[in-house]
Amino acid sequence: MMSNRLLDMVASIHVISVIQRSDSSGRRLLHFWSVTPILFLRVLRWTQFANSRQDAESPQSKVKACRDALFLADPIVDREILKSTKGQRTAGTCEWIRDNEAYRSWLNGGSQCLWISGGPGKGKTMLSIFLTEELERRTQETETAELLLFYFCTADEKHNNAVAILRGLAYQLVSKRPSLANHVLSDFESPKKTEETLKSPSALWITLEKLLQAPNLGTVFCILDGLDECDNDSSTLLIGKFYEYFSESSNISGGQFKLAIISRKIDRLDAFPQIKLDPDNDEHVKGDIRHYIASSVQRLEWIQGFNDIRESLEAILLNRSQGTFLWVGFVMEELSKKRTCTEIMEALDGIPRGLHAIYGRMLMQIEASRRPIIIDILRWVTLAVRPLTLHELMAVIHIPSTGKTSNDQAILDYITLCGHILTVHNQQVSLIHQSARDYLLQKSADGDPILEEFQITAEETHARLAEMCLDCLEKSDLRYTSLDTKDVLVLQKSPLLHYAVQHWPEHARRCSDADKLQSNGKIL
Repeated sequence: MMSNRLLDMVASIHVISVIQRSDSSGRRLLHFWSVTPILFLRVLRWTQFANSRQDAESPQSKVKACRDALFLADPIVDREILKSTKGQRTAGTCEWIRDNEAYRSWLNGGSQCLWISGGPGKGKTMLSIFLTEELERRTQETETAELLLFYFCTADEKHNNAVAILRGLAYQLVSKRPSLANHVLSDFESPKKTEETLKSPSALWITLEKLLQAPNLGTVFCILDGLDECDNDSSTLLIGKFYEYFSESSNISGGQFKLAIISRKIDRLDAFPQIKLDPDNDEHVKGDIRHYIASSVQRLEWIQGFNDIRESLEAILLNRSQGTFLWVGFVMEELSKKRTCTEIMEALDGIPRGLHAIYGRMLMQIEASRRPIIIDILRWVTLAVRPLTLHELMAVIHIPSTGKTSNDQAILDYITLCGHILTVHNQQVSLIHQSARDYLLQKSADGDPILEEFQITAEETHARLAEMCLDCLEKSDLRYTSLDTKDVLVLQKSPLLHYAVQHWPEHARRCSDADKLQSNGKIL
């Protein structure tokens, strides 16, 4: 506004000067008054530049820069992704935990760290979603409490390591309480310092501690889901930090940090109060599965005569599920394709108990001619450092062209043939569940020669993946010039290049047979 008024004044001065001073020296005066506005504009621009620098260095700008630097992923969006991929929580499930003694003690001021453990398919993620929604309502009722949440929804760099978790928690705190950023601005005082902070889990832990120790913070609840799915180094580091923090918490000033970790069995977490979904709460989990089954079979009500078999069907599903929601979900996907009660009961007779058995059944149904390609797909998806995109997967899986379908459709068709073991979300391919990874990496394959073909030996497979990454590098233009491996044109030519550059060392590190990589020694 002010700059526009100044420009108007300069223009009017210029016009008036030319009119009033058009004497014998008019030419000289005209030149003088035409130069003056230009000088004035230069001064004005310099002033605007100086003001913009001051704005950039204002407290509000520094807080925003700090918050933006910490951002990796929005936990609310992650929660919605989980709801869309795993389905909505069934009404009536998870509510039993409200009356659990250990949970109530944690919630109302007793212990500061609570560990909720459970085996695969026991409903841990749904329970964590329930808890975050419960705590959201609680924290919205008071100005002195906040809720932080973190979900391991995908096995990518934004979710599967200590840096991602610590950045996520610190980002949420600074977003909810912007004034807290003042306690950590020194960690982001320059681009170099910011880079060092963001890449170091130890530095990020110090940043988070500063935020948690801020005066008048109040109570901070935190739900951390899926810590067991992080890489080993990250989970070990975080557990050590949590143990030290809560051991010394009585001597720490600032707010009260109340952390609930939901995961499988992890060493060292048993030092904290624990709620075991199995076996201690088998009856509660069984009751939740009963609710889940009753809700799931409603999709079959359109079938004539279904009410006559409903009770029997629900009883069989409950008995064979072995306490796992995931098994019920798999079976209902198959039963929902049937059109008669006879088909439903016959199909149910052929479905085995337990998750591993049902994974085996899916693999046994794959035609022998298609197994080699599917085995390669499963190897890559199971041991990739992060989820591969469809284009990256197409680059490493050689599917013979039939001329009848596109390459894109061919890879999607093979993923479909894997049954429910693989899933595609946002063009990324991943395993449906951690239990599928456990099954494929198990040392025995139920003694069946066909299933043994799908068995993945981690060290040998990492060697193969490292070799393929190095082969990608050797054939790329990186041998002759520097490239932006995220550039669209570069990736069109070599879709795997960005992954290969970033992650071949990790595959090589996990490989026990270095001889397999010697052929690529000139790159190493």
